[in-house]
Amino acid sequence: MSHTQSNGASRILSRRRRKVLRPSIEALEERLMLDAADDSFLPALVVGRVLSAYNAGAVQGNQVAITYTVYNEQADPETGVLLTTALAPGVMLVDASAAPDRSGSELSWSLGTVAGFGRASVTVTLALAGPGTLQLDLGAHAFATVAARAVTDAAPAATLRPGSVDPALLAATTEANTDDPIVQEAAGPARLRPAADLRLPPR
Repeated sequence: MSHTQSNGASRILSRRRRKVLRPSIEALEERLMLDAADDSFLPALVVGRVLSAYNAGAVQGNQVAITYTVYNEQADPETGVLLTTALAPGVMLVDASAAPDRSGSELSWSLGTVAGFGRASVTVTLALAGPGTLQLDLGAHAFATVAARAVTDAAPAATLRPGSVDPALLAATTEANTDDPIVQEAAGPARLRPAADLRLPPR
């Protein structure tokens, strides 16, 4: 085969490879464009939690505090905001920043209206059955109405990690401060433990 024929064959092969690759790339680009145009996949409501301890070795006095926060992730006010949770077996409510409605181990708070991009929080102090207690609740749920439609979000059960972690590894830094509301808000939809996995949200 001549050099000219070889170049021609290479160009044909290259075009064939592009034909194979291009449909998958175009499909991906089309999907991304559709997703970007449709914001319905973005949560309007997020429920998150911050614990006073994230591992059993950090629990003091056999008690753990949990701050539940409901975030309004869009500009319109959300009305009739309701926060619910249920305590895990062997866990008792010691105190709450706002008195909940109770039915056995089930707790609920009516938080009223949360303004656009606002948030509302409730802190509870829980007594554990013993040092081996790791699960604190059965999950948290938030419900609201925005623009005449119901929105909701749920968080999985709050649990402690067994053992201990060196506090220095979880110390706040300028770039990753676990007390920063933005970090805490990002931990909600990502379902992260703020003190264990710090990833700042896009802003």
